[in-house]
Formats: sequence, C-alpha cells, structure tokens
Amino acid sequence: MVLLNTLLSSSQLGSKSSDIKRILYKPFSKMQETSTTHVRLVSKQGINLKKEFSKRDFYRHHKDKERSLEELIDIGHAIIDLIIERQLTGKKSRNGYTYINHDEFRKIKDYPSDIKEFLIACDIIKCNNSYKVNERAMGYKISNTYAFHPTVIHNCTDPKLCKYYRKYYMHDHFLNRFYNNKLSININEYEIRSIVNKSTHIWIIKNRNIRKEQGKKAYIEYIKNYKSNLRTILQITIEKITLCKYTYKITPSGRHFNSLTNCKSELRKYLRYDGNKLFEVDIKNAAPYLSIALIEAIPRMIDYILGSDPQLKRSELKTAINAIPEREKNEYRRLVLRGELYEHLKSRIDKRYSRDFIKEHFYYFLYNKNTSTSEIKSLFKEIFPNIYNLFHYVKINFKKTRSEGRKNYETGNALCLAIYKLESYLVIDTVAKLFNDKNSEVPVYTIHDSLMSTKDGINKLFEIIKTESQKLIGYEAPVSTDL
Repeated sequence: MVLLNTLLSSSQLGSKSSDIKRILYKPFSKMQETSTTHVRLVSKQGINLKKEFSKRDFYRHHKDKERSLEELIDIGHAIIDLIIERQLTGKKSRNGYTYINHDEFRKIKDYPSDIKEFLIACDIIKCNNSYKVNERAMGYKISNTYAFHPTVIHNCTDPKLCKYYRKYYMHDHFLNRFYNNKLSININEYEIRSIVNKSTHIWIIKNRNIRKEQGKKAYIEYIKNYKSNLRTILQITIEKITLCKYTYKITPSGRHFNSLTNCKSELRKYLRYDGNKLFEVDIKNAAPYLSIALIEAIPRMIDYILGSDPQLKRSELKTAINAIPEREKNEYRRLVLRGELYEHLKSRIDKRYSRDFIKEHFYYFLYNKNTSTSEIKSLFKEIFPNIYNLFHYVKINFKKTRSEGRKNYETGNALCLAIYKLESYLVIDTVAKLFNDKNSEVPVYTIHDSLMSTKDGINKLFEIIKTESQKLIGYEAPVSTDL
C-alpha cells in the first residue's frame, strides 16, 4: 500500500494543487471536416517537418520522384495522425507502443516507407520492431520529445489524401452534424488526476502477478509507464474535442466509430453540448441481450448470420436452435433481461473476480475463436450447455466475412458480426433515427450499445429503446441511465 500511495502521488501527473483551476475546454475554431480543400490532421506542437525535410536534405532526394515539399509534409503528418489516433483505440504494449498493421500505413498515398523511417530518424516517432508473423504488428508511438506537447491541427491539402480521409473517416451521416463547436468538455486538472489514479489502482490490482514474476523494480516501471500512457491518451482526447478534430467512420458491419466511442468512459460525464450536460442511456448486458434474437430465431438475426454463405442452410440452423430445451432458454432469458447474467456467473466462480472481469471474458468467449479457453467459457458451457453448443456451431460453420474489397473488410466469426449488425440496426438505424426525426435540434450521440443526449432528450431515448427493442426481439431491453 505504501508503494501504491507513493506512485499515485507522483508529480508527473500535473500542476500543483494550489494551481488547479476550473477549465472549460471550448473549441476555438468553427472549421469543420466538411471543407472541400483540406482535411484537418492532428499533430504535436513543436514538430516542424518543413524544417526537418530541408535541414536533412531529404526533399532533394524526393524531388527526383516528383513529390513536392508540401506533399511530403502532408504524408508525414498523416503518419503522425495515424499513430496518435491508434493510441486512443489500438492495442498497446506496456511501454506505450501501439501495434499498427503495415496495411494501415499503405493506405496513406501508396505508403512511401522512407518517410516513416525518416520520422524515426528525426526522433519524432519511435518503433519497437516487435513484429511477429501472424501474431503481432510493429509497435509505434510519438517520441518522448513531443509526446507531452499540446495537440495541434495540421491542414492537409493534398487532394489524394483528402479523398482518402473523406472516404473512410468523414461519413456524411445525420448523426455527424452534432460534432461541432458546441461540443465541449468541462474538466479540471484535479479531476484528470483522479481518473488517472483510479485507473492505475485498478490496473495494479489486475496485474499483481508482474511483481512476483519480474520483481519490484520492473513493477514500478510498468506502473509509471501505464500512468504516463493514460495521461497522454486523456490529453489527446481533450485537445481533439477542444480543436474540433472529429472523425466519423462506419465499418462494413454497420458499427459507427466516432470521437466519443474513442473517448474514455470516465471522461464522458464531463461532456457538454451548448453548455448543457450530456447524459448516457445504456443497454445492459447488450451482447447477451442481442443473442436472444438468435435463440428466438428472429428472421433478421438469421439473415445476418446466413449472409451469402451457401454452406449452411436455414433449416439446419433452425434445427440447432430447436435443440435448446425451453427450460434452458427461459433461464438464460430471465438472467439477461434482468441484467444479472454477469452477476450470476460471478456467483458461481471465484468471488475475487470483478463484474468487469467476468464481462470482459464473456465477450472474449462470444467473439473469439472456438479454440480459446477460459474459466468463464467452461462455466457458461456447464450452466447453458445447449446455448453454448449453438454459439459454437454458428462460429465453426462460418468463416471470416469480407466486404467492399480487400482494403476495407471486417473479420470475425458470424455470431460476432451478426450481433454487431443487429446492435447497429437497433441503436442507430432505429432508435437514433426515430429520435432525430422528432427532435432534430436535440443532440444525440451513439457509443455502440449506448446513446448520449441532454437532459431533455435522455428520457425520450429511454422510452424509444424500450419500445423498439420489444418490436425487434420480442422483449424489452434492460436499460440503465446516469440521469
């Protein structure tokens, strides 16, 4: 405990308590991503690529390849923007490196790899060379020289890059219009430090084995790295909202990834729209609830699973569904609709496990390959053997799904993608659209299985979710709100 208190009071986390003031982070610019002449990329203050390219005689080498200096600068900032974005959403190592697949870089204007190597040589970005075939991509991060500098905007004017960003990250969707200069975040330094301390405390509890395996010194270093990385992520998120740097991406499965899905849940309670606090309404046990549509053989869910795959006929899938005894269906449905499935699993296993741990491993079982193993998976098989067999049957008979060509595809088992599609249909295409049609001036934001709005809108969303989920699946979704 002494070790924990010492680390949580680290002076790295910000200014002294006497200097803490209430800060209302407001966007200073009304420039939005809809510009036809440029796209706004995030970078770090102090990075001067024009100076670096000129100083190191890099531009003259590329002049022979007919690349202008402005073009090189835009490509360099695109690489920096990608790394900063993946810091918020991607899988990270304990040293803060974010694993980025080679294909992600190749999308940036035919990917001139020497520019990435040049950024590494200039100590602007770092690479840990952690690549392992079919296991792990290279890890990248912004170097310590610039990592803690404020986030700034670089206006990219290269036509090909602008076209790429508009295609994949700036969808013209009716929900996108609420990402404007009225959205702000009201948080002070003390509250940021509290989020870091609380998250670090949870991380320490989850990773106590590191101290036994690698010793006290390595353990302290891991904690410091975790706190530093988390602080950077929070800083980037706040500054992107401040700078009106929003992205809006829709995947082939229909899932929407936007600036709030990438926002830490602890930060969302500080969000404001036109000065009004935003509240969240959430579908409890969302994935288990949507899986009821499969167990009840809802036609839309069956269509999502079958897709265009000719190998499995509709009748064979329905035979697997009908094999589940009514008593087992009723018990599963009862726990899910009460929002008590994770608590029930927790009561049947080691009490040390938290609800979040149970939830995380349940999703791991539901969405990953059948070959994966865990205590939660074994316990679920013991309690609901026939439902487990149905999930297993669907996953093993459907391979990876691809959409929109090789460069834009989403992979996963059929059960995973079907749940994603049903979730998007319910939350975005039905609930959010109905709400927007009747309340066009009230903001609404979607975060996968939850929605955010002001106090005036949250109660209406609550009722729409109840009504539409009943129509779609036959049972009202278990819903909670932080109002």
